[in-house]
Amino acid sequence: MYRTESGSIHQAHGRLNDIVLEALGPEYVRTPLLEASSGLLAAESAPAISFDYASCSSYRRMAPRILVVDDDDHIRRLECKVLERCGYQVEQASDGQAAIDLIDGDGYRAIVLDLMLPKVDGLGVIEHLAKTNPTLITRTVIATAFPREANKHHQLGVCRVIVKPFDIQELITAVNECAQESTTPTN
Repeated sequence: MYRTESGSIHQAHGRLNDIVLEALGPEYVRTPLLEASSGLLAAESAPAISFDYASCSSYRRMAPRILVVDDDDHIRRLECKVLERCGYQVEQASDGQAAIDLIDGDGYRAIVLDLMLPKVDGLGVIEHLAKTNPTLITRTVIATAFPREANKHHQLGVCRVIVKPFDIQELITAVNECAQESTTPTN
């Protein structure tokens, strides 16, 4: 598990550890955690998950475009690096308005969207999609730190909801699933 300077906690196991550290750079602090009450395990005792990048090989040839929207630079860089390693062409935005501008300009196969964003929040981005490109909502992964509200967000028609802190493999699985919902990007 890793904790950013802002306190965000993320899991990475096995071969993904190197990607996490490379993506986040020296300002990212590796901290073993042992919090039995919250169910978090220390990084050294976490079970290894073997991830075979060959499972992403079909996407390497087509290079589907993914938009990652998160205001936390560390999380956004991590998500981008992992998805790039899976063969996606990744673009990023740090606020909701920048995301809307990018969505209006180009087609994406899927979106990874944080809800707590400056300028326009994630729900505002979803509302914009509902007006301009409703099919893209069904290829959106929402990342939220509020698990109780996950079902409410899922009812918006999004493909997947993942709860922060999320496991890297969960992000990859969610994006792969959502990107396969359509064979062509939409504008």
